[in-house]
Amino acid sequence: MIDMESKELTLNVREQLIISQALYVAIEALEKEEHPQYSNIEDMERLADTKFSLWGAVKMAQDNMHLLDELNKDLGKDDS
Repeated sequence: MIDMESKELTLNVREQLIISQALYVAIEALEKEEHPQYSNIEDMERLADTKFSLWGAVKMAQDNMHLLDELNKDLGKDDS
């Protein structure tokens, strides 16, 4: 939705998450190209860090799930 007074785009959380994920996926893909456009990658990283950071938090949680599993094992809790 565009706020006509401020001319700013307002996104709900789901829309922000989708754009955030798309930025992270695009950055990874562009970095693998033979001749990456570094200025585009840098701009995408800036957007991902400043305006669309939700996927970074999701990714961090996913990357650290093993720590929760290890803690549960140490505490004698097992999901199986």
